[in-house]
Amino acid sequence: MRRALAEYQIIGARTTLPFARWLMEHPRYIAADFSTDFIAEEWETRPKEVAREQQNGEITMDGGLDTAQIAAIVGGLLMYEQVEEDKLRRRPAANGSAETSRWREAARKGILRGL
Repeated sequence: MRRALAEYQIIGARTTLPFARWLMEHPRYIAADFSTDFIAEEWETRPKEVAREQQNGEITMDGGLDTAQIAAIVGGLLMYEQVEEDKLRRRPAANGSAETSRWREAARKGILRGL
């Protein structure tokens, strides 16, 4: 489980992965020395773990990202914006130009004439 959690990464969304990693490494959890109050008793050590994971460039419980992750997100957003602009440029004009369908124009004229 620890190996799987170490290999698992999700970028751009807050997850519970840091909590699961903390839990799998906790000595009391490993020793099966816990009760229903385990999280309430031990969760106060969390800030040290969050700081360590942030230094390693992982997404933390507070949603912090390292610079490479931010650059990847910004690049993806810019690429998406470019694709959307290209789609708009390729869309036929609906202002009565020669690109308008003859069937659509005939239907419009029929409606205007009351047919």
